[in-house]
Amino acid sequence: MGFFSLTRKLAVDLGTANTVIIEDGKIIIDQPSYVTLNKKTDKVEWVGAEAYRRFEKENNDLSTVRPLKDGVVADLDACEYMIRGMIRMATTKKHFFPTSLKVVVCVPSGSTDVEIRAVRDAAEKAGANEVYLIHEPMAAAIGIGIDIGERTAEEIKKNVGSALDQLDNEPEPYTVVGQDLASILPKTVDVNYHEISTCLDKSITKIETAIGNALDDTAPELYADIFNNGIYLAGGGAQLKGLDKRLQAKFQIPFKIADDPLYSVANGTFIALQNSDKYTLLFK
Repeated sequence: MGFFSLTRKLAVDLGTANTVIIEDGKIIIDQPSYVTLNKKTDKVEWVGAEAYRRFEKENNDLSTVRPLKDGVVADLDACEYMIRGMIRMATTKKHFFPTSLKVVVCVPSGSTDVEIRAVRDAAEKAGANEVYLIHEPMAAAIGIGIDIGERTAEEIKKNVGSALDQLDNEPEPYTVVGQDLASILPKTVDVNYHEISTCLDKSITKIETAIGNALDDTAPELYADIFNNGIYLAGGGAQLKGLDKRLQAKFQIPFKIADDPLYSVANGTFIALQNSDKYTLLFK
């Protein structure tokens, strides 16, 4: 009689802002994508929420970093530490029977071979017996069904971030408390979406350029499908107010926000995990 063995399956979405891990269709890890390192010992002190809580509050011995920035891996070593830490958070439960671990990790589409190899190595070092990698846009498609400080900036973006300077449903101004650089005293400022739309304009223009380049390289028969079916927006940035309308006006193509944009990639990664035989050609 052979030994009974369990296989745990984890879907990991490496997000710029948050890392999400899904098991059995449920989100078991949803942690900020931050790592705190001890510069004296080169050891990881905290990962996720504990690291984020210390962001911009470190002392000389500690450094809290975001391994991913602008959708790409910015710090290879920190990214590896974060992946290992997040997977270990998800696998602390002890099992009576021997357990193997199968993991599908979603990686940014611009990841280099070196970054992809580092992600795979990190998952293996965290205890994974099988590791598969899938690019974010593909995972999102599967999931859909087809200097005021970074923390403050993120909150401003969520509350009054806008791709248009005129919205039908105007959000209330967001109150920011910070230091007046002239007087060095605390100051409260109300930020409205008109101001933020101006600040975001250059960034959104870059998105438009990237979309335009992708459409230029698209085969005519596929372009017809895109024109008829539209383009889906996924990820946290998809929630930027008015982004779909701005892009639709720019390209004369329907742009649709995914029903659950924040978790589309994670959900798609989980579906790919559950159907790994079906999606073999998508894995790296």
